[in-house]
Amino acid sequence: MSVAKRGQIEIGICSDMPGTALAGLRGFAAIRQPFDHRTELRRYQSDVRSMFEHLREMLAADDPAARIAFIETGPPEHGAEAFAEVAAACGMPLKQFTRVVTVGGDAANPDALVALRGFLDLARRAGTVDRINLQVAGDSVTPPIADLVDFHVAAEEMSQEAGVTLLTETHVDRYTHDPRRLLAVHAALLERTGGRLGLRVAADLSHYVHQIGNPHFPQWSAISSGALKLDPFDPDNDVSRHIIAGGLVWGGHLRAARPNDRPPGRGSIQYPIVDPRTDPATADMPNGGMGEPWDSGQLAPWREWYRQLFRYQLQHPERPVARFSAEFIGNGQSGDYRLEPYRNVFQNVAMVAIAQRLIREIQADLAR
Repeated sequence: MSVAKRGQIEIGICSDMPGTALAGLRGFAAIRQPFDHRTELRRYQSDVRSMFEHLREMLAADDPAARIAFIETGPPEHGAEAFAEVAAACGMPLKQFTRVVTVGGDAANPDALVALRGFLDLARRAGTVDRINLQVAGDSVTPPIADLVDFHVAAEEMSQEAGVTLLTETHVDRYTHDPRRLLAVHAALLERTGGRLGLRVAADLSHYVHQIGNPHFPQWSAISSGALKLDPFDPDNDVSRHIIAGGLVWGGHLRAARPNDRPPGRGSIQYPIVDPRTDPATADMPNGGMGEPWDSGQLAPWREWYRQLFRYQLQHPERPVARFSAEFIGNGQSGDYRLEPYRNVFQNVAMVAIAQRLIREIQADLAR
């Protein structure tokens, strides 16, 4: 990697597996359907191109200076090559995607290494994917740390042979939902490999912000006792001090969240980055479709962590480029993400512009 490409931050857009992040874009529904490569390839490519053009139009209307540097999504199995080719031609190359793995497997899922082999093959078919973000199922007790270390060591060997870099995401219902567990696995991995390999973290800090003041999630007793510190404005908090300042973060997802006391299944891990009343599609709804007026001030903890994260990256030009993708998801039904009728795609486009403005502000401050 050239010196010019190190220490930088790229901002892209992520689409989840069900497609709720980009729903509503032209062509999006069509590209998710299988097609006949002999007779329908041009139509498929046209639909993919239309989707990217619509994204570009929305972003230009929000901030003409902003750019979508990449797309993060699992390419459709039936059209991975064609999707990646058009994405690159449209200037939003497919660079990475996210998948969930289960160490040891279970009744519904294969073993993590078996699943990873398939993901690496999909990346090879796409031709432009060089990172895969893994969500590793688990909690603060399971799988055992030794099993997690075994997995990460074996997964690294597989991925390096394929020319793909693996990241591990902070996420609810994964062992990384407790930052202390993440750090324990990182330390054990360094010890096992003689310092050669630690975790490369994909930081989705909405999964930490939503735990602040929330008694409904597993870490509450540690948070309330002070054993786990999650206040971004406390310089001694576990995320800032050990994960960000420790240089563990290689990228992540940009989904805004606020401290709250909502239980699982009630939208605890997502909050709009901009007022839904600024979206023409929801402008006429009371509060833009929210149950209460949107309040920018509630996002202060989330903003603070990402300000710290971006600043750390920009202060260390020796680091590989960090990629962050906007990821507002959810279908308005029961779940941890969007419950209200605001549009995810509008929030995702706004997030790209806001993140790039924050980067420019930090760069200007560092240049003084």
